[in-house]
Amino acid sequence: MSSNLTRNPNLDLDSIEAESQISEAWRRNLGRSHCGPSRDASWWTGPNPASLDCPGRQDDGSIAALETPDLARCTRKDVQAYFDNGWVLTELLFAGLAHEEAFYRPPYHALRHPLVFYYVHPAVLYVNKLLVAGLLDQTPNPYFERIFETGVDEMSWDDLSKNEMQWPDLEACRDYRRQVYTIMRGLLAHHPGLADQHPPITMDSPLWSLFMGFEHERIHLETSSVLMRELPLRLLLRPAHFPPFHPSARLFNTEPKKKWQMPIAGQDYPQNSWVDIAGGTVRIGKEEAFPSYGWDNEYGRDDREVQNFRCQSHTVSNGEFYEFVRSGGYRESRWWSEDGWSWRCFRNIKWPSFWTPIGPQGAQEYALRNIFELVEMPWSWPVVVNNYEAKAYAAWRTHQEQSKSQLRLLTEAEHHRLRRADGIPASSLSHLRFGSEGPVTLGADEKLAGIFGNVWQWLEDHFHPLSGFKVHPYYDDFSTPCFDGRHHMIMGGSFISVGDEATVHARFHFRPHFFQHAGFRLVDPLSNHNDGAVQQIGKNQTPFQFDSDSAASHSPFEWTAQQLDQGLQSLSEAVGRWWDQMSHLPPAGANRSPVAQSMAKPSHELPERGEELSVLLELLMRDLGRSQEIVGHPGYMAYVAGAAQPVAAIAQALAMLLNPYTGTFETAPAAFELEHQVIHWLLQMMGMPEQGGGLITSGSSMAIFSAVIAAREAHKAVPGQRRVYVSDQAHHAIGKALFGAGFLDGETVVLPSVDGRLVVREVQDRIQSDRAKGLQPLMLFATAGTTNTGRVDPLDALATVAAAEKLWFHVDAAYGGFFRLLPEAVVLNGIERADSLSLDPHKSLYMPYGTGVLLVRDKHCLRWPRGLDSSYMPAEDTKQPARNLTDLSPELSRDFRGLRLWLSLKVFGLGAYRQQLAEKWQLARHLAEQIKAEPDLELSAEPDLSILNFRIKGDPDDQRTAALLKAINSSGRYYLTSCSWKKHLQIRVCILGFRTHGETIAGLMNFIRETLPRI
Repeated sequence: MSSNLTRNPNLDLDSIEAESQISEAWRRNLGRSHCGPSRDASWWTGPNPASLDCPGRQDDGSIAALETPDLARCTRKDVQAYFDNGWVLTELLFAGLAHEEAFYRPPYHALRHPLVFYYVHPAVLYVNKLLVAGLLDQTPNPYFERIFETGVDEMSWDDLSKNEMQWPDLEACRDYRRQVYTIMRGLLAHHPGLADQHPPITMDSPLWSLFMGFEHERIHLETSSVLMRELPLRLLLRPAHFPPFHPSARLFNTEPKKKWQMPIAGQDYPQNSWVDIAGGTVRIGKEEAFPSYGWDNEYGRDDREVQNFRCQSHTVSNGEFYEFVRSGGYRESRWWSEDGWSWRCFRNIKWPSFWTPIGPQGAQEYALRNIFELVEMPWSWPVVVNNYEAKAYAAWRTHQEQSKSQLRLLTEAEHHRLRRADGIPASSLSHLRFGSEGPVTLGADEKLAGIFGNVWQWLEDHFHPLSGFKVHPYYDDFSTPCFDGRHHMIMGGSFISVGDEATVHARFHFRPHFFQHAGFRLVDPLSNHNDGAVQQIGKNQTPFQFDSDSAASHSPFEWTAQQLDQGLQSLSEAVGRWWDQMSHLPPAGANRSPVAQSMAKPSHELPERGEELSVLLELLMRDLGRSQEIVGHPGYMAYVAGAAQPVAAIAQALAMLLNPYTGTFETAPAAFELEHQVIHWLLQMMGMPEQGGGLITSGSSMAIFSAVIAAREAHKAVPGQRRVYVSDQAHHAIGKALFGAGFLDGETVVLPSVDGRLVVREVQDRIQSDRAKGLQPLMLFATAGTTNTGRVDPLDALATVAAAEKLWFHVDAAYGGFFRLLPEAVVLNGIERADSLSLDPHKSLYMPYGTGVLLVRDKHCLRWPRGLDSSYMPAEDTKQPARNLTDLSPELSRDFRGLRLWLSLKVFGLGAYRQQLAEKWQLARHLAEQIKAEPDLELSAEPDLSILNFRIKGDPDDQRTAALLKAINSSGRYYLTSCSWKKHLQIRVCILGFRTHGETIAGLMNFIRETLPRI
C-alpha cells in the first residue's frame, strides 16, 4: 500500500481493493442515504427524537438546537426543554455509530479516549457538579464517576501513549445515562429555584451547576462529532432526525464516474477579496449581569486598541487551499513553523486531514469527508485545517502575493472589529441548521461573510484570561490549565456549535495540532505588523540575576516579589515536565539509577559562588525525579504510601514562606487556631468526642510515641511489672515507641493472631492471667490495617475488653483509619472508642510525607512533661488542659503542618476523599475476584480495606511466585511488594494512590495472565 493511503485516517483500508480505485463495498458504504439508524425505543436513554413533542423538533423531522435560556426569566418548562434538547442531540449523534466497535475504537492518532468515554462523560459531569454544588448527596456509580470524569488534553502530536483502559460494556453505559437522566429530570421538576417568578440564576447560585452541565454537554456534541469525522466510514451511518448536510453538497458516487476537473476560481469557488477594516477600541468580556450562562474565561474586561487592517472577505475555501496543496505546500518546510513541520513529518500529512484522495496515486483528486459520509469536493466550502496548516498557508500566500507585510491569522480584537463591521448583535446565534459546513459566502453582508457559524476561525492569540478573570469554584480547571502558551484561540463557532458556544461571548481554544471544525481567514496588518492587540503567552526563560547596584546594601536572600515569582515559575516549569511524564515513567526499579550523575558527586567541592536556580532545578528533576520510587505512579501498589497531591504541596510552600512558629498561641494566633480546627475536623471524622484533642506530628511513629507517654502517665505502674499487649502483626513503630518511653523488653506481650487479627478471647485470657500473677496490665494496642495484609483487628470487642480491664486502648490506624469515611467499612466500627488513635494523612489523605496525627479521647491526658523550666517560655498552668503545642509533644521547633491538611480539605472537600477511598475499596474487591477466577492463582488474604495478598497455586518453594513478582516489577508499569504470610511468600497489592484506577488494575491482571505461562 502507498503511504498516501496508509496515512489517511478517513480511509478504511480493509475495504480498499487497490490504491487506484475504491471497492464495491466501499462504494455502497459511501452511497448510503442520510436516514440511518433510527434505533428502537430501547436505545434512547432520554426522550425519543421521533416523538412529536421532542424539544427542537422541526417540520422536516430533524432536531435543531434550542436557544440558550434567559436565566432571569426562564420557566421550569424552559429549563427542562433545554436539558432534554441537549440530551437528545447527544443521543442522536451517538446513534450514528453503526457498530459497537465505533464506541471502543481509539482515534487513529491515539491522543484521545475512544467515543464511549465521550458518550458517558457529559452525564458524569452532571453528577459531579451537582455534588459540588450541594444539589446531590449520592451518586449512581462512583466508579463510573471516576473513570469517565477526566478527558485528555493531548500534550503533543507525538505523544505515543495508548489507551489501555477496559471500558465498561455499552449496555452498562446506557444504563448509567438512564439513571442520570432520571436524577436530572427529578431535580428539574422539583427544585424550588425553578419555581414561577424565581430570582435570576447567577454564577453564585447552586443552580449554576445545572447550566454548567447543559453547556458542557453541548461542547462535547461538537468535539465528539470531530472524533466521528476521524473514524472509518464503515462504522458510521447518518441517523434519522439528525440535521442533514448542507444542500449544496452532493454525496460522492463513483457511478457514473465523471472526469475529475481541477477547480476554477470564480466558477467552482468565489474569489477572496480584501476588505479594509478601520481600527479602533474594542471591549472584550461578558458582563456578569448578562442573563445567560458563561464559562469563567468569558468574564472580565479588556479594552484593546486595534490598528487599521485588511482582512479577507470570507474564510479560505477548499478551492483556494487546493492551490497550496497542488504547489507542494506540504512538501516545503520553508512555509512551516519548526513545530508545525515536525508535526507534518510525524503524521506524513500531504493534504488536509478531511480530504480523501479518490483517484490514482499522485493525481491530487479529492472528495471531502463529513461527519457521516463522503461528498464530492465542495470547493466553495471553507477548508478545515489545524493551526499549523493555517499558518503555513499564510506564509505561502505572503510569498505568492509578494506582500510587504507578513499575512497572518486574525486576533481576538480584530474578530471583534469584524463583528462591528458586520453589525452582529451580542446575542445567541442560530446554529445547527445543517449537519455540515456550507459555502464560505454564508452569512454575508455587502463585504464580509462567515464571521459566525460556519466553521471556527483560528486566531493568532494564545488562550488567555481577561482582566478580572476569576475561577468558578464549581469547575476550577476549565480554563486555567490552558493559559499556558500552547493553546490557540478559535472564535466564531461552527455549524454544530450550540448553546453558549453559539454566542458572541464564546472564547474557545485548542492545541495547534488539534482538528476541530475550524478554518481561517487571513489578515494583512498593513504597516502595524503584529499589532499590539495580539495576546501571546511565552515561557519565562529569564535566569536569576541579582541587581549588582544594590548588592552592597541588600542581602542576596532579600528577593523582590518579582524574583520570587520567577523562582516559583522556574520550579513550576521544572516540576511540570516531570509531573506530566510521571505516569509514563517506571514506578520503581528502573528508576534506581545512581543519583550521583551530576549534582551530587562526593568529589564536588563546597560551592563558594552561587549558580543559576533554573539550571539547578532542571538538574535536580533529572536526577531526583527519576531515581526514586514514584509513590504517586498509578502502578505503584507496593508499600502503604499515598501519592502527595498538589494542593498540599502548594500549602507547604506557603507555610514555609510565611514560616510562622506554631508552638504557642501568642506567636501565631491564626495559624495556631487553624491547626486546632484541623484536629477538630479529624475528631469528627473518627467519631471521637468533642472533648478530645490531638496534635499533628511528623508521622505515626511520633504519634504512637506520644500516645505511649500519655498512657504511661495516665496509668502509673511499677517498671518491670507493667504489661503492654500487641499483636504479632503490629508495626515495629510500636516497639520503638515503647523502647523510647522506657519500657523493658519483658513488659511487651506479643500475642498470636489468627488470619492476621487478634483473637479477643485470647487477649482477655492473657490480661487476666497476668493480673492474677500480680503484674500490672497497662496498655492494649490494636491495628486498623496491618502492613502485611491490611487486616483490621476486632476493634469494638477489643475496646470492650480494654474498658473492662481499665487498660489504655490505642488503635494504630496509620493506613486504614480514614476508610471510616465509607459507610461500608463496618470493619472499623469501634475505632471511635480508642483512648488514642494514630493516623497518617500522608497515606490515605494524599498529604506529603511528614504528616501524622495523634488523637485522644480526653485532651486533659495529652501533656508532655517539661522536666525543666525556661525563663524564655511562658509559664505552664498544669491545672488546665495543655493548649500550646509545645506542651503536647517533645517538639519545640515545628513546621506549620496543619496548613497542608486545612487547605486540602477546604479545596477538595471531604466528598472528594470519600470518593477516592470508595474507588480503592471497590478496586481491591474487583482485583480479588479477578485473582480468584484465575485457575493458577490463589487469593491468600481477602481485603479488609484495600490491601490483598495472592500467590501462584502449587508453588511449595515460592520460586514461581517470586519470579512472577520480579516480572511484574521489571515491567516498568507496576511495582508491588511481598510479605511472608502463612509460611509462604505472598505478592502484596496495596491499592491507595489517587492515580490508580480501573485501567491500572485491568492492565495488571492482563500482564499477569500473559506472564503466567512463561513462569
